[in-house]
Amino acid sequence: MSQKGMSAYQPEREEVQPPELPLNRSKIPKVLGIIHLCFGGLAILSTGIGVFQNKKMSDELAVQFTAISGEGISIPAELIEKLRVIDFPVQMAGYIDLAISVLLIAAGIGLLKYFKWGRVATNVYAVGSLLAKCLSVYIWCVLATPFFEGFIEANSDFGIIGVSGFRGVMLASLFFSSVYPLVCLFLVNKKTVQRSLE
Repeated sequence: MSQKGMSAYQPEREEVQPPELPLNRSKIPKVLGIIHLCFGGLAILSTGIGVFQNKKMSDELAVQFTAISGEGISIPAELIEKLRVIDFPVQMAGYIDLAISVLLIAAGIGLLKYFKWGRVATNVYAVGSLLAKCLSVYIWCVLATPFFEGFIEANSDFGIIGVSGFRGVMLASLFFSSVYPLVCLFLVNKKTVQRSLE
């Protein structure tokens, strides 16, 4: 390059890139991370106690129903036997819920630190949680149907509710508990969140 017309103290111009602007990170991962840790901790406490006590659902309900049997509610012994079919599935669902709760805490830590795997773990948690809800629907709306039918037959006062009423209550509670996983799936897969975690 010609040096003509240049001062001895003037350096040659170099192509200089402008400094990169700092990434404006979304606040969603941090907020979700905190909520993950809170929900995960509560879930581990509630689920873990039930899992490690290793109590059967039929035995627990037998004790509860015996306590209220003097209040006009009849629970025949053979009716409790109809609940034995859900003991193993409920126990397995408890272990699954515990694993999902641990995954939720791990996902919360990842999101708080803006790690990309925090989004992946949140997606896995959400899908796993929704599948666990489907298992619960099968247990309480299909396997437990003989028990509910026998309960209504033995207690005519509950006939107005019917089996469909019991199923409706179960479905409503499971739907309500499915809101958070669905919200997580929506939020962590937003473009702004994905860019913040890259």
